[in-house]
This record gives sequence, structure tokens and C-alpha cells, in this order.
Amino acid sequence: TSLVFIGIVGFYIHSINRKAISRAERDIRERMKAEEALKKSEKKYRDTVELLPQTIFEADTEGVLTYLNKSGLSFFGLTEDDLKKGLLIRSIIREKEYLEANIEKLKSGSSTYGNLYSSERNDGSIAYMQIYSAPLIEEECIKGIRGVIVDISNQVKAQETINQSQELFQTLIESAPSVITLSDLDGRYLMVNKAFCVETGISPEMALGRKPEEIGVILNKEKYNEVVATLLNNGHVENIETIIVNRDGRKLDVNYSCNIVYINNQKALLSSFLNITDRKNSERELEKYRNQLEIRVQERTEELASANEELSAINDDLFLQRQELEKTLEELKNTQQQLVQTEKMASLGVLTAGIAHEINNPLNFIHNGLAVIENHILEQHPEDKLILADVFDAVKTGISRTSNIVKSLNSYSRNDSLPYTNCIIQDIIEDCLTMLYNQYKGRIKIIKNYFQLQTYVHANEGKMHQVFLNLLANAIQAIEGQGIIEITIITEVSNLIVSITDSGCGIKSEDLIKIFDPFYTTKDPGKGTGLGLSITQNIIQEHFGTIRCVSKINEGSSFIVSLPLKTKNEWS
Repeated sequence: TSLVFIGIVGFYIHSINRKAISRAERDIRERMKAEEALKKSEKKYRDTVELLPQTIFEADTEGVLTYLNKSGLSFFGLTEDDLKKGLLIRSIIREKEYLEANIEKLKSGSSTYGNLYSSERNDGSIAYMQIYSAPLIEEECIKGIRGVIVDISNQVKAQETINQSQELFQTLIESAPSVITLSDLDGRYLMVNKAFCVETGISPEMALGRKPEEIGVILNKEKYNEVVATLLNNGHVENIETIIVNRDGRKLDVNYSCNIVYINNQKALLSSFLNITDRKNSERELEKYRNQLEIRVQERTEELASANEELSAINDDLFLQRQELEKTLEELKNTQQQLVQTEKMASLGVLTAGIAHEINNPLNFIHNGLAVIENHILEQHPEDKLILADVFDAVKTGISRTSNIVKSLNSYSRNDSLPYTNCIIQDIIEDCLTMLYNQYKGRIKIIKNYFQLQTYVHANEGKMHQVFLNLLANAIQAIEGQGIIEITIITEVSNLIVSITDSGCGIKSEDLIKIFDPFYTTKDPGKGTGLGLSITQNIIQEHFGTIRCVSKINEGSSFIVSLPLKTKNEWS
């Protein structure tokens, strides 16, 4: 009986162990599969993180970096070896106290969003960033920190440039000899310059936020209605003579101009006036004297009419004197008007040149930033290309239009006194091609036929760049789709001949005689100012050279520039 019992117990124990072993084996296999899937998921996550343009980092609770993706290593100028040395976050961040406070916040379980920091790279440059971070929690314990770093260096630099431009613009406005004000459409002053305070006797604090009549400045009502009507019809008013009564009751004769501008997407009135009181008083005095003179001459004439014939010669002399005086008065009036106009244009030239120069800097940042964004979309999100195409085109059109206008204004307004130097035309053309590369790459073939011997011309290098940049840009714009631009440089006697030939649309024969006229253009509205070729011709003539154009419709155009040659031996 005992043996049977033992046998039965042994059989059951064997059955139970076999089932337990089977379950354990199944659990082990399932766990191995789960670990393998976890490894694949982690590798996929790491590979994805390595492709991101933003910096992804991990650190332990002491702030020692344990991971940086490729973008992060590049951003800070670090290597994998640097990480292996136990690099502390605080060693690369300049705002250390602020960083320590946020690390403590993360240790307590809170996240941080968009904190601003800066770092000095190995090359000495300063990088600006925003950091978004959160605690790294495993098994309900904080094991470290994980976060994303966004590079905002370009935005910070662009904002600094804009601030500098605004400061310069404010300085120019303050130093302008004419009164300049900015007001809303109700006439309330938003800004007044120093000249306004001098002419009206009113401080900026008293003027800002108030209408002219609220601070004792009275405008001529008839002229005011004329200004409003002209603004509504044309959007601007130029050189309207009117009278303003200042706070002290003194009447001022002024030459008034006004334009509608946009400030923060809101319409505003940018106004200026030049005090011409002294000139108008002089004109009134001259008119008074002229009237008195006419009366006296008339009286004298009546007396002479009753006199004998011997006095007729004197009468004729007086009449001639009267005509001469009237002529002199008229000439004086014209001269005064010309002086006022010259002073206004000089002030406008200084203001325009300064503003044009400062606009170019942020404009370049915008242009480069747009190119980076577009390339990123094409490389990383090609499916969004068609969706964003119209947006990119619109921004490019705005940049191009602004850039062309700024260049044209700068060329006509500045007094360029830079010295002449010995320039290598081949190098200047190469610079221009580099600047225009994005406009012709992949569609236009550039053929270069350069003279073997390096040649020099004595010229203003900046203006030479402007000449060939204009000619090459026109050639590129003349070609729709695929095409060829051929650049040939040869020497003839003592002249350097540069010809730029394109396979574009060509120019009509009736337009050829007008292409060098200022503001003449055959391009669609918004695509050209009509100043490029006019400026180009002026610059070449300043350098004792010539320019001409040969063109046929649907075959292309050739622009031939001739400049006095200077060889390398003469230069040395």
C-alpha cells in the first residue's frame, strides 16, 4: 500500500514539474521577443533622433551629458570623445545660475519650456538657444534629464540688426532739418522730431497722443480740406504751401508733404513741413515794393505825358528800367524756389541713402533664411513642396522687388567718393556669377571665353560689380527655361572688350534706343524699376568707357562694354 501511494504522488509531482517547466520556457521566449522588439524600437528612435535638425540631449541628475545627437554635436562644436569625458551642461552654458535653478526644478519632477540660454562655441562665436526639457523617469524614479535645444542665433542677430536700424532711422529723423511727424488717421501724434519742437515750442511729451488743435497748433482749414481730398485720391501730398499757427500764436508759412504709411499693419500719416516763413516774407516785401514802384512809375508817366518832347527820352529810360527790375524780381523768385528744392532733395538723399543701406542687412538675413527653409522642406518634407510653393514665390518676389528698389535708390542718392583701384574684370565677373548662382543653376549654361593674360582696368571696384551684376541679371531674366549665356573678354588696342550674350527673348528694335533711359523697362509691373541699365551706362561713362546693345527678337541679346585697358606691367 505504501509503495502504491508513493508512486501516485511521484506521478503527480512529475506532471506538475513538466507543466511548470513548459510555462517557464514559454515565458522566456515571450520575454526574449519583447526585448528584441524593444531593441528594434529603441534603434529606430535613435536613428530618427540623429536625423533631426534640432539638438536632442540627455543628462544625468548631476547635469553630466550622456547623449547628444549629431545636430547637437555640430551646434556646440563637440565630438563623441568630449561626451565620454563626462561633460557638464553648465560648462557650455553661460547663464549658470539660471541653469542650476532649472535643473533643480527638473529634479523635482517639473518640465521647463523655452528657457533662453547662450553658449560660447569652440571657435569663439556665441550661439543663442531655447531649451525645452523634462525629467527622465524610469520605474517611477527620476534618472536624469531629456530635452530639445532650438537654435535661435539667427533670430537674435536679426533682431539686433533691426534694433540698430530702428535706432539709426530715429537718429536720422531727429537730425533732419525739416519738421517730421507720424500720426494716426485721426491726426493724433505718434512721433515728433526735434525740429517740430523747435518750430512749435511744444515738447514731445505734450504732443504725443494729442491732435494739433488740442496742443494749440492751428492748421489752415481750407488747405486742410485740400490735403485730405488729395490724400484720399492719390495716397500722398507733395509740397502744398499753407499756414500753421503755433502755440504762441505766431504764423508759419510752410511747405507741407504727407504720405500714407503702414505701421504694425495699421495706416498712419507720415508728414513733413519746411518752414518757408522767411522766404514768403521776402516775397511779400518784394511784391509790396513792386506795387509801390508800379504806382510811382505810373504817376511819373502821367507827369511825363504832359511834358514836352524833350522829356520823352527820360520816359523811355524809366520804362526800360521798370522792365529790367521786373525781370530781376522774377529771376530772384525762381532762384529762391530752386534753392528750397535743392535743400529738400539733399535732405531726402541723405535720408534715402541711410535707410537703403540699413534695409539691406535684414533683407539678406531674410533671403538666406528663406533659402535654408526651402532646402529643408525639399529635403525633409518634399510632400509639402507644392503646398508652400506659392508662399515661397511670394516672399521671393517681395525680397527681389525690395532689393532692386533699394539698390536703385542707393545708386541715385549716394555720393560715392571711394578711390579708384586696379581691378581684374575676370574676378569681378566671377563674383557676380557666384552671387547669381541660384538664379541660373540647373537651367542656364555659362560659357566663358576669357583672355589668357590677366588684364586690369583702373576703376571703382564696387561700381564695376554693379555694372556686371546688372548685365548678368538681365541676361538671366531674359531666358525662360533652359538657355546659354556666353561671356567673352578680349583686348583691342588699348581697350578691354567684354561681351555678354544670352539666348533669351531679345529686345524689339523700337525699344533698343530707349533701354538706357531712366525708369524705362519692358518688364512686367513689379519686376523691374527701369534704372539698372541707366545706372550701368552712367558708371561706364564715368570710367571713360562705352556700352552698346545688339539684339534680335527670339534670338537673344548681346551687351558689349569697352573700358580703357591697364596691363599687369603698368599696374606693377
